[in-house]
Amino acid sequence: MLGLYITSIMYWKDPIDFSFADRLDKVMVYSAILFSTYATYHTSRLVFTIWMSVLLLCGIVHITNEVLYHYQVAKPNKIQNFNPTNEIPTTSSHKNDTSIFNKYFSLEPTWSRTEERDFAYYRYTVTHGLGVHLLTGGIAGITVAVICLLKYQ
Repeated sequence: MLGLYITSIMYWKDPIDFSFADRLDKVMVYSAILFSTYATYHTSRLVFTIWMSVLLLCGIVHITNEVLYHYQVAKPNKIQNFNPTNEIPTTSSHKNDTSIFNKYFSLEPTWSRTEERDFAYYRYTVTHGLGVHLLTGGIAGITVAVICLLKYQ
């Protein structure tokens, strides 16, 4: 976990996709997941089931979040980078949409310096924090710790 902490700081100091720090951080994330899975497997069936259920839910949240980010942020950034005039489209199909569900799960591109892009960044960050870190570290971590304490005290 110390290694994951260090690589996360390295990456978030200058967050560039596919950089050395990004790849190293991902290797540490996957290592931590594998070690946690191994450790819970050798603890008890209940602990392992809780961990795997949370990990499955976390994976679904993470993949959904990454797909939304790709369509809302990464893909429009590539379009803007290849646009020689750097013109930003001014129309957005979900600007007048009042449904938070439709806005949250929209695959519409967002453009720099717009409310939609700000919302996409906030959605991505909050979803990642709650759906990945809170689920794995908070819910699964605390539940597994309490069960281990009760069983092995």
